[in-house]
Amino acid sequence: MKKLNILYFIAVLAVLVTSCRKDDPVDKDNSIFQPADPATVTEFDNWLIKNIAYPYNIDILYKYNDINTDPRFILVPADVKKSQLAIQVLKYAWLEAYDEVLGVDFTRQYAPKQFMFVGSSAIESDNTKVMATAEGGVKITMYEVNTLELDAAKLNDGYFHIIHHEFSHILHQTKNYSTDYQKISESDYIKDDWWLTSDADARKKGFVSAYSMVEPNEDFAEVYSIFITSTDAQWKSIIAQAGTEGAEKINKKLNIIREYAKNSWEFDLDELRSVVLRRSERVPGLSFVDFN
Repeated sequence: MKKLNILYFIAVLAVLVTSCRKDDPVDKDNSIFQPADPATVTEFDNWLIKNIAYPYNIDILYKYNDINTDPRFILVPADVKKSQLAIQVLKYAWLEAYDEVLGVDFTRQYAPKQFMFVGSSAIESDNTKVMATAEGGVKITMYEVNTLELDAAKLNDGYFHIIHHEFSHILHQTKNYSTDYQKISESDYIKDDWWLTSDADARKKGFVSAYSMVEPNEDFAEVYSIFITSTDAQWKSIIAQAGTEGAEKINKKLNIIREYAKNSWEFDLDELRSVVLRRSERVPGLSFVDFN
């Protein structure tokens, strides 16, 4: 029955189309069946293809599209000028930092394949602010792009910390770290209640941040990302806040990550940190492409 109905419909449609062609020529200027306008490729789009897509196999989503966003949040599109600035900063201070230490082939293979820029904040139901989200190591969404500032300290504490955090998840999901890591603080992980603890109190228990207390993988990512985006003075401040017992646990975790980086990925964590900090410090003085 379904096949017959479909055939009947096609036959009627053919008659109608033929009739239209014979008796009522279509006015191309006023018809609702207009061909889609070809996509406008801008100078910025060409730059993205040459500098991001080809060398890194990464797609940059800077044009707002609801289907690509999290429906839980009320969001504002990213300003194009801010997106242009954000990707140039990201390229110099993040992608090329890994290029310098591990080579572009490594960066291309393991970097997330999509970055999406959103102009506004994303606020969770518990009123915590989301700076970035990651989807299975494939896509990273960066929020608050419209308030991006070329300040090394703010970038390291915000975007770069989060991007290195998410990238470390890709690394440990590809090659796991020692199970000795989770034993250091195994009785102190508190899952979703992490936000009820301050960073200062978390450090006394051996965590670099309150968010580290969620579970071992988040703990790993926080130690990795906070260490390589913190200056010597900032890291010493974290260790000082931790006190003797907390500092001992944090240093044990850091040493396991150092060994993991060396043995599993053949890079020196301290060298990567030096490169990351040098590049982030230079960001405010960079000359950026001004797209028209």
